[in-house]
Amino acid sequence: MGLYQADKGLADTIDFLNTQQPESSFDVLLLGMGNDGHTASLFPCSTQLKHGLTTQATYLMTQPTSAAYKRISLSANAIQKAQHIFLQIKGHDKQQTLNKAITSTDEIQMPVRRFLDNNITVLWCP
Repeated sequence: MGLYQADKGLADTIDFLNTQQPESSFDVLLLGMGNDGHTASLFPCSTQLKHGLTTQATYLMTQPTSAAYKRISLSANAIQKAQHIFLQIKGHDKQQTLNKAITSTDEIQMPVRRFLDNNITVLWCP
């Protein structure tokens, strides 16, 4: 299913996805992580972050203040329902970010923190 529809806006697309696939679950999710601790377009600088961490919907729109465009993201609820979650990071800077997230309890400051207590497998390379 294509997500782009010339006659629909992003909000309409997200409504469509949440209507057509309201209980989507995934066998495998491969996440990345930014140096600010964001993952899956759940950015600490986004006004939609709290919604993304609390909604029961599968999909949501996010727009970080650090980017000029909106994104479609999975909600934390949808991510946590995945059977297997992998976090793939590269470089010593990402390792430092991950270590900071591991020792933190604030998922608003570092959204990746939400998923570190789950059965997540971290894949790191230098």
